[in-house]
Amino acid sequence: MVRKIRIRFPSLPILVGGLALNDRDKPIGFDTNNTTIIRNIVLADAIEIIRSKVT
Repeated sequence: MVRKIRIRFPSLPILVGGLALNDRDKPIGFDTNNTTIIRNIVLADAIEIIRSKVT
């Protein structure tokens, strides 16, 4: 999905998270330019990351 979004919107900041990405040893599988990987954080911290990307 990230690859498809990046093709259509190359400069759009993308935030990706979830249980599948919490394992740091698992390969990401997509280009992480202008993409933020959110791992093992509480909701309040995720909200701060989102705010920093949209302002």
